[in-house]
Amino acid sequence: MADPGKPAGPAPAEGPSRQDLEERWKDVVEALAERPRDVHLCVQAGDLSEQLDRRPEAWNYYHRAMTLDPSKTFLIAKLRTLAATQAQKDDVAKMSRRPASFAASLSGVLKYPVRGKGLPILILGALFLWIGRTLAAHGIGTAGMTIAFFISAYMAMFYIDVCHTTVGGDDELPEWPDPLRLHEFGIDVGKFTVAFFVSFLPVIVIILIAMSSLFSARDEDPTEMAARPVPSPAAQAEPDDDDEPAPVPAAAPAPLPAPARPEMSPLAGTMILSAIGIFVFSIVGLVYLPMALLANVVMGSPFTCFNFPFVFGSIGSATRDYMICLASYFVTSLIMVGAELLVKAADILLFTGIGLAFIELYGMTVLMRELGLFYRMNQAKLGWMAD
Repeated sequence: MADPGKPAGPAPAEGPSRQDLEERWKDVVEALAERPRDVHLCVQAGDLSEQLDRRPEAWNYYHRAMTLDPSKTFLIAKLRTLAATQAQKDDVAKMSRRPASFAASLSGVLKYPVRGKGLPILILGALFLWIGRTLAAHGIGTAGMTIAFFISAYMAMFYIDVCHTTVGGDDELPEWPDPLRLHEFGIDVGKFTVAFFVSFLPVIVIILIAMSSLFSARDEDPTEMAARPVPSPAAQAEPDDDDEPAPVPAAAPAPLPAPARPEMSPLAGTMILSAIGIFVFSIVGLVYLPMALLANVVMGSPFTCFNFPFVFGSIGSATRDYMICLASYFVTSLIMVGAELLVKAADILLFTGIGLAFIELYGMTVLMRELGLFYRMNQAKLGWMAD
């Protein structure tokens, strides 16, 4: 029993009042409006909403944070508690099965194209691609080029849909695109071709300069031959014995001059520098290409890859995962090329045609899946405003 003569101990500290929580919530939401991809702010807003008993808002903020950064696995328990509808519960269950890192997500990338309904989609796509190429090869003039462009554009739309659905959280192959999306054909083809062109633009420029120097040197050779002075007949004539001057005493033999160092011609120097430049910028282009393509696809414009600070900055913001993505991307490309060579070596017309189409379709699907996974797992680091 407490002694009534002694002062009571300190009162237990009370939590922040609802008014304080409201003020803090407003500050966080205002900051989040300026930085919508800040995961820390999303989690903070979810915590404050939960304390204010705003469960739907808390769910949305936690869900956004988990989408931006799947490594925040501690949010799964919070989302599971806040899930009110069956759709939300299913979404939480799907999130709980996803890998927490990009490297871990690559374990099932080779199974992705044939998962669920994927195999029938790939088979139908390979048939379409083979038939279309056959028609394009035997097309006459404009008809063949039109068929080839249509096929390329339609396949580009499919590959971009693979990337977009992966970014959105789907783990199964999408359906074939609606052919009525005609306005997207040229843009989608441009996203691939422009990314490749920009990535290797320095290499293309160096090759053009080297070819120009080579042709200029060839054109100058006959001109130099014609410009050389021809000795006059008088200079070439033998001296007359009658007019021969008196012999002069022989002088001491002069020392032999040191052999001159061979000089490198300007053309050889240009070719060496061109070879070094092509090698260096080819490496840079190979590093730049996947991120340039991903930027075009996610941002929706074929000209995003021209923003070099943006693309290189994105590479630097998620360097470790991007190096893993690069390795996986080019290993997949090498496997695809090797498989195509084996199919060509079989030299069976039907198998070669459909087999090559299937390998190309499968390989490109895997590549676009890898890019989509990279973006999905690194949205917070990249900070792209693509939504």
